Amino acid sequence: MVAVYKYGLYAAVATLFILIACVQMVSDRQKPSVPFIALQSLPAPVLSGAMLGLRSAAASLLWLQTIQYIGGTGGGLAGVGDSIERVVALDPKFSYPYAFAVLMLPSEGKEAAEQAIALGKAGIAQNLGDWRIPYYLAMTYHLTLKDTTNAALYMNIAANTPGVPEGIKLSAHNYGLRSDLREETKQIWVAIYENSADEVVRAQAQNNVEHISIMQLLDQAIAAYKKVQGTYPTNLDQLVKAGILPSIPTDPFGIRYGISPEGVLTYQL
Repeated sequence: MVAVYKYGLYAAVATLFILIACVQMVSDRQKPSVPFIALQSLPAPVLSGAMLGLRSAAASLLWLQTIQYIGGTGGGLAGVGDSIERVVALDPKFSYPYAFAVLMLPSEGKEAAEQAIALGKAGIAQNLGDWRIPYYLAMTYHLTLKDTTNAALYMNIAANTPGVPEGIKLSAHNYGLRSDLREETKQIWVAIYENSADEVVRAQAQNNVEHISIMQLLDQAIAAYKKVQGTYPTNLDQLVKAGILPSIPTDPFGIRYGISPEGVLTYQL
């Protein structure tokens, strides 16, 4: 009887995966004819029951659905935090969703950042041995909350996680030693880019490194203009006309820059 039950269970799961694959193939071949609908999913207990108690499998399916939503529907990150909470409720030992949440969600605003921090702390409490969770949590404190005390705390946890890459360990140990906040932030993103195999994370890190490098370049150009001309430029075009820059670089996030009367780089709407 036990063998028959197990065979029936495996057959049911296999059938479910095949059905999902078939539905996805049909969906991919057809053009959407309905308005965009935000990411939704059943509560974790319902999903767990539907998967006959196979919580890890249910968590993996829900995570795949979440990733497809982010990459293929144009829906951005709205609702992703709630979906990740359901994923880790199903499988608390599934480490990557914690790390993804802490790195990506804070860009959606304060409420999302608070949700990301809660998820990060929950992931660390699971003792998963994943350096990404404390390291990305430190990033959130550093960038979003400007809280260097907690950032240093979680950098230290990341540095002491077994198996942490040497580049990340060095970056974490050096945290707080640089007086230039931009350079500090840039080096953190460089470490993430160099030590992550995830293409989404690497792309995010690369864009941030380029963004900060552009701001540093423009700051240096403004200072050079002041030294030569005796006054600050009123716009970036003057830096090109004065021969200080060959052209104005394009920010990867589409940000347009201006210059305040005090020579400080500003964002333009």
